Parts: sequence; C-alpha cells; structure tokens
Amino acid sequence: MKIYTRAKTLIQVFAYIFLFGNFSKLSPSNRQIGPEDNVFRIYSRILDEERPIRIYLPDSYASTMDRYTVLYHLDGTQRNFSNAIHQIEKLVSQGEIPKLIVVGIENTDRWRDMLPVKISKHPTSGEADRFLKFIQQELITQIERKYRTNSIRILHGCSNSALFAIFTMMEGIGTFNGIIAGSPSIGHCVDYLTDGMESYLIDSSASDQFLSISNGGRDTALKLITPIPDFVDLIESRSSSGFIFQYKYYEEEGHCPTPTLTDGLKSFFQYHQAKPAAYKDERNLILTPQRFAPGVVSTDTYSETGCTFTPDGKTVYFTRSGGDLTGPTVFISRYEDDAWTSPEKAPFSGFGPCISPDGKMLVISKYGYDTQNQRTIELWVADAEENEWKHMRYLGPGNRPSMSQNDNLYYVDRSDPEDRGVIVMRKCMERDYSLPERVGGGVNTPYYEAHPCIAEDESYIIFDSTRPGGYGEGDLYICFNGPDGSWEEVHNLGSSINSAGYEAYSSISPVRRFLFFSSDKGGTFDLYSVDLNIIEKLR
Repeated sequence: MKIYTRAKTLIQVFAYIFLFGNFSKLSPSNRQIGPEDNVFRIYSRILDEERPIRIYLPDSYASTMDRYTVLYHLDGTQRNFSNAIHQIEKLVSQGEIPKLIVVGIENTDRWRDMLPVKISKHPTSGEADRFLKFIQQELITQIERKYRTNSIRILHGCSNSALFAIFTMMEGIGTFNGIIAGSPSIGHCVDYLTDGMESYLIDSSASDQFLSISNGGRDTALKLITPIPDFVDLIESRSSSGFIFQYKYYEEEGHCPTPTLTDGLKSFFQYHQAKPAAYKDERNLILTPQRFAPGVVSTDTYSETGCTFTPDGKTVYFTRSGGDLTGPTVFISRYEDDAWTSPEKAPFSGFGPCISPDGKMLVISKYGYDTQNQRTIELWVADAEENEWKHMRYLGPGNRPSMSQNDNLYYVDRSDPEDRGVIVMRKCMERDYSLPERVGGGVNTPYYEAHPCIAEDESYIIFDSTRPGGYGEGDLYICFNGPDGSWEEVHNLGSSINSAGYEAYSSISPVRRFLFFSSDKGGTFDLYSVDLNIIEKLR
C-alpha cells in the first residue's frame, strides 16, 4: 500500500548549500516548553555521556490509567520541542490523532550521532549505530519503565536527524512502527542508504512498517536533497504491499517543511485505524497469560521451557524436551508473514539459551561431568558473527543464564552439593567475568530458587521458587532493586500468573514488551506471554 502525493513541478533549488542552524521552520507556538516541564538527564553507558531528555505527558495522563503511543522527537531543543507539542495538541483537539507521550532527545554532537558514515569535514561523524543502540537499550527502556506506554512508537526527525530516522528503520528493525522524515539529508551517503534500503525492502521484516518522507520546493540544501526523488522511486519500485510509504512534496516550503510532522502523524494513525482489531488490541494491557504460538511453538507433544529473542523480536530460541527427543534441545522459530515458522533444531547443543540485549552474545547451559564422573551443568558462551554463533567457550559451572544490558550474568549455581541452588551474579569486566556473588534481599532461601530473569537495567529480577505460601508447586516471584542498589523484599507475581501447577523459566521480550514464562498447568510445559506492565502494581 502506498500513499503518494507529488506536485508536477520539479524541485526548485538555489545555487548555494544550506547551512545548518535552526532547521525546523515551524510556526511560533503559544505554549513554550520551559523549566516547569518534565526534563531529566540520563547517563548513557553506550555514549559515555549525559543526555538531556524532555518529556511531554498529555493532560489526561494523571487522571486515567490509559496507555499512550510514544513519539520520539529528535533534535529536541526547547524551541523545537515546544513547536512539536503545539502542533500535536492542535491535532488532538481536532480529533485527528490520539493523545501522545512525546520524548524530546536533545543533541550533544549531532554530526556524530545522526550520520551512519564518516564525513571528512566532520571528524566525529559516523557513529549513528552507537546512538541507535543508546535509544534502543537505554532510552526506550527507561521511558517504558517510567511511563504508561503502549506498544506503538514513532520516530520523527528533520534533515540529518531524518537521515538517522531512515537509518533506524533499516538497522533497528522493529524498534519503531512509524518513521517521519522531513528533508532527509540523503546527499551525505547516497550509496549507503540506497543499498541499505534495497536490502531492507526485500526482507520480510519491512512489512507492517510506515515511512513518511517530505521535502520542499524552496529547499536550498541542494546537494543534500537532490537524491530524494530517486530514493523515493527506489522505495516505490521495491516495497511490498505490507510496507506503507508516503512521499509529500511541498512546493512552497523550504528545508524541513512545516506540515511534515502533522501530515505524517495523521497518515500514520489513519493507517493504524484501518488495522485489524487484533492489532489494535496491542494498545491495551494483556493481563491474562496467553499460550505462545499454540500448535507451532507451544505444543501438546513436547515440553517448552524458557525462551530468548533476538533484539528485533523476529527470532525466538527456546528449549524443547520430551516426545522423540533424547534430551533438552534448543529450537529456533522465526516470525515471517505474520506468523511463527515451524521450529528447527539449533545448530548447537545445550539448553536454556539466553541472548544478550545487544544480540552479540549467546549463553547456554550444557551437561558435563566432573572428575568423579558426576554429571554437572555448565555455562558456555558464543559470539554473533555473520549471522552465526561462533567461538563457543566455557564460562564455568551454572544453569539457566540471564544477561543485563551491561552483560552482567545471572544464573543458578549448584556447585555446592549441600545447596539445592543459589542465584548468583557475575559482573562483566571487559569481556571477562568476576567471581560469582549471591544475589541479596529475599531472593535466596533454603528452598529451591532457580531460572533468574534480570531486567535489562537490573532494576528487578524475576525467578521461580518452591518456598511456602505460593499458589502451586512452584511460583514466579519478583524482587526490585532499591534506590541504594540493594535488593529488597520479594513479591509473588500473583494468581493471574501463578497456578496450582509449576510456573518457571521466565524471560523478557525485546524492549520490555512482554513477560514470557513456562507453565505446566495445561499438562505439559508450554510457553506463555503476558504484558510486562503487570508487574508495575507490585512496585
């Protein structure tokens, strides 16, 4: 499906190159964002710097429990952010779009963050991949932990940041549902973008995505915007029916046309209103656990225990046992054509897989034997290279790992024969690991604790236990990390999660969307998913 409007006249250009300053030509706003608005600073481990972030909450946020779509607004200076809010509030008041949470990301080094290639005139340029990782792994994680968000995200940028927005769509697959790009400065890296877009569009991951590109007839940034028509033609000729593309040409506008954001938002939500009801339901909490991919991943023949996803959410690894299998085996399923594919055996042995949040490492459990020929459980790690897991190496004794965004490793230590199992943590230290430390608070007891699931930011840990007072044979529990960094008391996840059976093997899908776990309440262990925000009431 394509939404396409273009004037008959050719792009008008002037004889000099546009110099970047205030690239947003938005009309003055009646509402100026000032110190009274929610502005906070986030330290980025990935960028090794502190970033100012602006937050706009709709007027209904405090009085309702609604969940909101989030617009991430690049180049989020006070003036640009204020202008964007003014346009959004007008659209909302006219009933054109739903209410939004808006996140403004202010710049520190725009050339460094927005360009995926290095430019000789700007020596810090070319680190867009790091900036994308910051947004995916640090910013979105914090926003979705602090605020009531739904599963829909939109990214908006102008000029260099519009270039970055398109880069994000291609390289950060699935991070955003919609991209709104005003006058993208494609001229900085035409070949890079053309090749990347062509590869992206022939991949199935490009389906169900929305992209809006605009530019103006009075744009003076000649070298930067001249390639846009050819880029648009490429998208039109290669995109499939599931890719929603809109090109807007504003003859009387200049660089970063004023209507770019409003027209992009209106088109995006018109598209979403036409989506099937099942898709719209993603805006609401799913508080009742749902069997995951029944008949495909979750089956009656086998037991499925624990899963982990690649960062784009398009591939799931899980452990299957029973049936005709001789032992626990890792299987892989991929999301293609709106469905999960029939699982295939992984090309490596082991069980209990865990993929690091950045997708660069895989840690699994394997059976081994000690010097007395007694069976042990060991941890092994592999690196992602060329779409394969390579250099599998021994980490030490342990079972069912989970990793934070700092690559800290949490797992079950059963090395002490007098202990049923202790949940421990090993700190990542330049690709090596510290000695294991017992997780504190109320996590470890004389009873059986196992299968930890650590939040990416280590703000909480979920695990299963047979301690007294639960709902069944084994329950899922959560423990939060307090302001002083110490683990607090433990909470049972409640009867909406736990049953009279055994609930275990929890994990979190990418960017904190759903809590996955296994339960045998149906007879055999199956995978279940539930909205992760169910834990917020326990904080």
